[in-house]
Amino acid sequence: VPHIRLLSSAVLEALEMCERKTGVCSKSIPLDSPDVFRAIVSGPSGEELTGIEAACLLAGSRKTKRFSDMCDALDVHDVGSLCRALSIGHGTGSWKDNQDKLYQEGKIIAEQIITCREDVYRYLTARGASPEEATSFAKSVRMGKIKGRGFTENDLSLLKRCEAEEWFISVCQKVEYLFPESHSIAYAILMIRLVWYVLHYPNVTDSLMIETATQLLQE
Repeated sequence: VPHIRLLSSAVLEALEMCERKTGVCSKSIPLDSPDVFRAIVSGPSGEELTGIEAACLLAGSRKTKRFSDMCDALDVHDVGSLCRALSIGHGTGSWKDNQDKLYQEGKIIAEQIITCREDVYRYLTARGASPEEATSFAKSVRMGKIKGRGFTENDLSLLKRCEAEEWFISVCQKVEYLFPESHSIAYAILMIRLVWYVLHYPNVTDSLMIETATQLLQE
């Protein structure tokens, strides 16, 4: 995973401080610890910011009830499912009053939830669209162009040829912005590592996380 500098410098600085204080290299931390995922998907504890909540916040996501609901719907238990939850959490118009209702009503299953622009691309190519066609359509959905202007004749032709399902068409019409999957992967791995430090070295990392996240919120 590249050391992506588009991420907040605060989370990278927190990771480096954890390495110095614990003597544990972040790259040696396992990415499949069940206790880490249990800590991530648990709901917020209360008004006071905890070390776990601060770690998640630094890695791009507040531990709100909405986030917990998305984690539950997506069965977050590994890097891939956490990546999906972070993607949809950073999107706009893709979950609330859109796919949340479809999921709750049983019209779609977890695997069908559109979390990022790559999901749109994969859906269409699996149904016969060319890479170029799927890329163009996914870009329109990602930036909310379809919600703003509606479907073009080319869009409708593509959807018909791919025999796109009604739920997919409905979702695309409501999306305002979709987060890129590559960014979510970086955030997910950083979140796992930060939470691991808090769980295994709370005495030296808990206050560090809270102080760094508090400073970030005040900026």
